[in-house]
Parts: sequence; structure tokens; C-alpha cells
Amino acid sequence: YVPHVFTMMVNQPLKVKNSDDTLHNIHAYSEVNTQYNAGQAVKGMVNDTKFDKAEMPVPFKCDVHKWMGAYAGVFTHPYHSVSKAGGAYEFKLAPGKYEITAWHEKYGTQKQEIEVKDGQNQLNFTFKAATSAD
Repeated sequence: YVPHVFTMMVNQPLKVKNSDDTLHNIHAYSEVNTQYNAGQAVKGMVNDTKFDKAEMPVPFKCDVHKWMGAYAGVFTHPYHSVSKAGGAYEFKLAPGKYEITAWHEKYGTQKQEIEVKDGQNQLNFTFKAATSAD
């Protein structure tokens, strides 16, 4: 699936298109929303869906091709972003105190607090693989 990770708003239409010459299936393994599972038999086929509740993450898989997967974050607010190559991300917040949550498909979730003031504000997250205890 392209993109591999994306964000969207509650009730925002999601279109998924089969760009291949083979059968695919879109299976959203939601825990909060109703699960979505639709086949795409031919190239160019488009399926539409919406999610009516916030949920993070919503894993997507193709039940035909087990290596295909993606993740969606569904939010009730516009303050979400997907990092670019190298990990940079950006969204604009009004001055105030916030708790920011970062999620990584292999390394989990981290939370940090920030106070946004006039001017530049920066918040960095560092994800590392867990080390096993000897």
C-alpha cells in the first residue's frame, strides 16, 4: 500500500485504488471502528470507506498478499502528521501547553509535553530498538 502510513479525520472519505493487474483485498483491522474488508478484483477498481471514530493505529492488510500492509491514524482534530524521510514532521499549534504523542509501527508510542510560545518550537522523539537483558 502507498502510502505505508497516513492520517485522516473522522468521517473523511478514504479511497483505495487497485493499481495492479491482480486481485487484492483491503482489510482494515479496526478495534474501535467497524472492520472494513473489501475485495478488488481488477486493476483500477476503487473502494470508498469512512471511519466514524478516532483510532490509532488502524492496521490495513491484503489478505491475498500477506506482505502488503499500511497503517492509518484516524483523528477528531487536525493536529496530526506523518514524518518525512529522516523523521522530520511539522504541524502548527496555537500558543499553549500540549501533550504530543508519536507512534512507530515497530517501536511503539512515546509522549512528551510541550509549551508552545511565539516563535520557533521544536520537539524531538528518539525511537530505539529494545535491548535484551543478558
